[in-house]
Amino acid sequence: MSRDNFITVFTPAYNRAHTLSRLYQSLKEQTYTDFEWILMDDGSTDGTQALVDGWLKSPPAFKLTYKVVENGGKHRAINKGLDLAAGSLFFIVDSDDYLLPQALEKVNGWEKTLTDSQRKTFAGISGNRGYDVHRLIGDTFEGEFVDCTSLERDKYRILGDKAEVWYTQVLRQNKFPEFPGEKFVTEATVWFKLADLGYKVRWFNEIIYICNYLEDGLTKNIRDVLKKNPKGLQNYQALLDDIFPRFYAREKSRLMMAFQTISKELGLGDIRCLFNGGASGCNDNQAIYKAIYNNNWPSHRYALLRYMALNLKEKGDRQKALEVLIQENPNCLDCYGVGVEMAAKDKDWARVLDMANKGLIRRTGLGQSQSASLSHEAQNLEKYKKIATHMLAQKK
Repeated sequence: MSRDNFITVFTPAYNRAHTLSRLYQSLKEQTYTDFEWILMDDGSTDGTQALVDGWLKSPPAFKLTYKVVENGGKHRAINKGLDLAAGSLFFIVDSDDYLLPQALEKVNGWEKTLTDSQRKTFAGISGNRGYDVHRLIGDTFEGEFVDCTSLERDKYRILGDKAEVWYTQVLRQNKFPEFPGEKFVTEATVWFKLADLGYKVRWFNEIIYICNYLEDGLTKNIRDVLKKNPKGLQNYQALLDDIFPRFYAREKSRLMMAFQTISKELGLGDIRCLFNGGASGCNDNQAIYKAIYNNNWPSHRYALLRYMALNLKEKGDRQKALEVLIQENPNCLDCYGVGVEMAAKDKDWARVLDMANKGLIRRTGLGQSQSASLSHEAQNLEKYKKIATHMLAQKK
């Protein structure tokens, strides 16, 4: 087993004397003690220094480095913190937040699950943030962990703010850009750059970090902050314009291979139409990516089958994909919704009615009575059932 990590907990603070004591107390309560805390005072005027001086009269068990710098924004403070950090891991914890007692122990434990060869291609690890120990911020995947880049978070339902812990050396080599007269650069500027370089993160599914979004914080005032820092925003937009075409091109290649694997398995015809116009006219890399990944479908295979059932050129091929989709997900109302939508495109109203009825019967069988409030999927089935009943009545 690899050795334990020395962790640098880094906190940039600006006029947060009223919240820092909670973070300080949470650090004193950590079950893992091989860490330091660097508190970077970004020009506070609220008595932060007096607060820290009081702490240092009875020094904590961990090393506390307090440094006052001219107010220059969080990104500059992080750059300075990286120069001071002694830890191999760099954990940015905001001044209005705090850590759960086992947070650093879990950080160390999860980092040690990476092999030496993996560490060469990973930028770090990450846990979840919560409003409290039970309420997750954003959304997450099923299972213990996922390995992916920050650009792939939507694909795996890694949504909302997370508790990223980075390899210090990786961040030192990829510091935040600084622009004269500006005090903000979004952290995604570096996180997406690392992803474009191929660095992954091991995202583990545990809340370790409790987050508080204060009224005067960056998160709640992001629009105004961006307006006041146009060069930083322009730099970020230029980065996205550079990175995302390459990212979507790679995703298109991966998707094509995955589609071909399923096509061969089901004995389907030519599926190149999915990427060259096809029934849906969807030949845009980004449109395909968003259709497959950004809807947070239950699994990659599910999303591929769903997309094929709706967009393959031949009706028989679409039907095969739908049959497998329903067979593998028998309790999924959305699958029947796909069948209804597919039949509606073909104006096969008898099949629309059949699929809608089957889905609604399945819903009842799952213990959801007809009188209960309908889910979005069930409402969709009810809508198509009415349309199909009306269209079939007109034919008589």
